[in-house]
Amino acid sequence: MWKGVKPLGLATFRVLQRQLKPCRTCVQIQLSNQYCTEGSKSWQLMGAVCLERYPVITQDLTPTEQKYQDLMDELELENSALSEHEVQLLQDSARLARLQSADYDGDDDEDPSSVLTAADREDLATEELSQFTPANRTTEADEKNDTKSLERKLAEKLYLLVKCKVGNDNVWMMPQGQWQNGESIRQTAERVLSTHCGSSIEARIFGNAPHGFFKYKFPNESQAQEFGAKVFFYRARLQAGDVDLSSDESKDYAWVTNQELPKYLTPKYTKAVQNFLLE
Repeated sequence: MWKGVKPLGLATFRVLQRQLKPCRTCVQIQLSNQYCTEGSKSWQLMGAVCLERYPVITQDLTPTEQKYQDLMDELELENSALSEHEVQLLQDSARLARLQSADYDGDDDEDPSSVLTAADREDLATEELSQFTPANRTTEADEKNDTKSLERKLAEKLYLLVKCKVGNDNVWMMPQGQWQNGESIRQTAERVLSTHCGSSIEARIFGNAPHGFFKYKFPNESQAQEFGAKVFFYRARLQAGDVDLSSDESKDYAWVTNQELPKYLTPKYTKAVQNFLLE
């Protein structure tokens, strides 16, 4: 049956593949229609920013981590070579034994009273250390539970939430804004960051692709033309500055930890955000 049938050459196969494969523009149009419309109503596209303040100090060790740290310190001490201080302690001990021996004539060594031994240096360092008081890991902002301060929860990540007017309600959310024609979703996120937080804040947005997604429906009385909103989140790292509520976009703001998010956000919104957070 298959006698006389010749296999396709590589050039012919590539031509056929191009004819069958939809062009990139068509795929983009299809995706755009998929995200923007549902039936006769459209979806409102939104860009949002998950702004993170990274930990300032190290986190407290768990009991298991502390045991492992103690074990590693013990192994390092047992396997390490002598330090200069330990070598000098041995030399001082040998010098003291020589000074106390009956054969010592005092000609080969300098005046013992003018020698600063390793033990003397150790006593001086201990006295200096006793005068040092480390800073408290709990700040004044922690004691007052000041959620507007970046000085709270120094050992944990903080995430920025803003209170915005949605319909007739004031709702806590991450800074977000409506996508505009001619800009990418990342550009929307950059614009949202400046409009909600002010121009003094400096942040670095990671990547060109969104890190998270969330959608919600508008109330029935608001669904005349738009079915709801689809929100695309971008993660960003705070580098300098703080929030300035000089515009009318946000009514209030708070810096909260991952564990505090459910106190401000709805359960579905919290789940969508926590899916892409990296602790």
